[in-house]
Amino acid sequence: FALLQKQEAVSNEKRRNQIIDKYGIVNGEAILNHKVKIGWTKSMCIASWGKPYDINRTTTTYGSHEQYVYSLKKYLYFENGILTAIQD
Repeated sequence: FALLQKQEAVSNEKRRNQIIDKYGIVNGEAILNHKVKIGWTKSMCIASWGKPYDINRTTTTYGSHEQYVYSLKKYLYFENGILTAIQD
């Protein structure tokens, strides 16, 4: 049991370091605390909240729009791959 806990701690520390190396300390800490921020990319939001339950897409002359649907009536809205709105 102790070995499993140690392996999990090492795995968590490895993920933490990878996230901070990729996104920087401020955004990395926000991701690790399951926060999202306007202006983030889709990959940053997925790193924080996980994969959405569903994705609704709309393409117009102004670009592509996506709504990421999460449980508990939480939604993320993207325009051309950038988070522009959070509904929860």
